[in-house]
Amino acid sequence: MNKITLRQKLYERNINMNYILRTNNLTKRYGEQLSVNNLCINVEERDIYGFIGRNGAGKTTTLKMVLGLIPATSGSMIVLGKEVNKSDVSYLKDIGSIIEFPSSYENLTAYENLKLHAEYMGLTDKNIIDECLDKMDLLRDRDKKIRNFSLGMKQRLGIARAILHKPKLLILDEPTNGLDPLGIRDLRNFIIRLAHEDDFTFIISSHILSELELIVTKLGIIEKGVLLNEASMKQINNSYEEHVDVKVNDVKRAQIVLNERLNLNSTLIDNAYIRLSIKGKDIGTNYISKVLVNNNLDLFELTTHKEGLEDYFVRVSGGVRL
Repeated sequence: MNKITLRQKLYERNINMNYILRTNNLTKRYGEQLSVNNLCINVEERDIYGFIGRNGAGKTTTLKMVLGLIPATSGSMIVLGKEVNKSDVSYLKDIGSIIEFPSSYENLTAYENLKLHAEYMGLTDKNIIDECLDKMDLLRDRDKKIRNFSLGMKQRLGIARAILHKPKLLILDEPTNGLDPLGIRDLRNFIIRLAHEDDFTFIISSHILSELELIVTKLGIIEKGVLLNEASMKQINNSYEEHVDVKVNDVKRAQIVLNERLNLNSTLIDNAYIRLSIKGKDIGTNYISKVLVNNNLDLFELTTHKEGLEDYFVRVSGGVRL
């Protein structure tokens, strides 16, 4: 069974599950260039879905196809259980988005900007404007002109605008671009709160993997338009490697000692130190040090390392760093 047939069977098997968004072999070509290649992503209700890849991997192209900003060459999408008809854009009422940097009218206030957007969207309940400003901690700044906003405030205003029509899904493309550490922290906390308190589902594309690791529940990795991997963060966390690097005066004898005394397999690295895999083992570094010293080995260095999301990304993408 080829990969496309397998994906199709999985797609059909899960079609009635509780998904907000599913794509089936979504593809985008620009002439001979294949930008997105038979992409199948699965975003479940209340997911905070991290969508990561290098520049040019196809992330923004995918998100623009989902939002109807560019047409797909082939493939299909299901939004909230209904397959999207190419001529029907009604599904967009359930999606809010910020693609690239949110634009606003700089000479208007925050309230006036959202009021214009509400009128454009046909929203008649004006109370929703202050509600959304309040959710993003901008209510006290409702009458301040946007030209006096910080970058972080502008990003939060963009999210307030994106949730005015109470969508089910929020798509944020590089939302932390240009923000300082405090702005990134604030935005992270707002995303978590919207997900937990208001039941929003998110797709977030970002290059800041350490930040995504703090909030996402599921991850999709794309490379050259192909989805390399899609897994829950629980699965990813369970797959993280954990090891200890040891530098001693006699690496070969140290390998024998650690294998015999602690049942630890080791790998020789550059003939200079040994790497011990300690994942799932209840062995502390103090005990490793004690065993080495008690066996007349000179211990020069001992460091521990547990993988994070960046390490996982590098491993899955074949050594390619963001």
